[in-house]
Amino acid sequence: GEMSRTITLPTAVEADKVQASYDHGILKLYIPKAEAVRPKQIPIQVKEVAGVR
Repeated sequence: GEMSRTITLPTAVEADKVQASYDHGILKLYIPKAEAVRPKQIPIQVKEVAGVR
């Protein structure tokens, strides 16, 4: 029979890159996070100040 289920995701996703497969009764979803919400490392340039480490 037909089944339907709606799930609200806790974060923004890249909807155009979502993939789904169904094999032997198992539904697999690939839902990548949107780039804006991914953690990003930002390098910090540190200048030495006399007497401070």
